[in-house]
Parts: sequence; structure tokens; C-alpha cells
Amino acid sequence: MKLNKNIFIPHRWIDLKGLTRLFSFLFYIPLIVFIYSFIQWIWVLFTPAKELALYSAPVKQLWFSAAVQSLLIGVIIITLAKLLKTLAALAQQTTQK
Repeated sequence: MKLNKNIFIPHRWIDLKGLTRLFSFLFYIPLIVFIYSFIQWIWVLFTPAKELALYSAPVKQLWFSAAVQSLLIGVIIITLAKLLKTLAALAQQTTQK
């Protein structure tokens, strides 16, 4: 039995469909973070300035940046999932020809 030298590469364990499903599942983690941080940011916008002065950092900027970062991560992850889905379709077309 000959051992493949690329056996420890993760995409060898699961095919492109599996990676597409994995990235689609991972998309929901930044989505949840985005929803939470967006709600907190909206809540902070309606909080009086005297209450916000109690915090040491600019809370509005922190929640806004958390929302934007999680949104960008979600876009990157879903783009990777779509790219992998396209690659799987191309691989399937190539094997059928």
C-alpha cells in the first residue's frame, strides 16, 4: 500500500461539497455576532450621553466596528462558499466530459 504524501491536507478528507457546506455553516457565526453588535449599537445610539460617559472607551465606535467586521467576515465566508460551489460544479462538468 502506497501512502499519499498529501493525505494530511484537509480538503483531501472532505470534497468540495463538504467544504462548501462547512463554509455555509460557518457563515452563521459572524451573522449572529453582526445581529448582536448591531442591536447593541442601536441601543447605544439611544442612550443618553451622560450614561455613555461612564464607559472608558467610545462605545458607539466599538459596537459599530464590531458590526462592520462581522459583516465583512460573513461576506468573505459566503464568497468562499460560493467559490467552492462553483469549483465543485466545474469539477463535476470536467469529469462528465
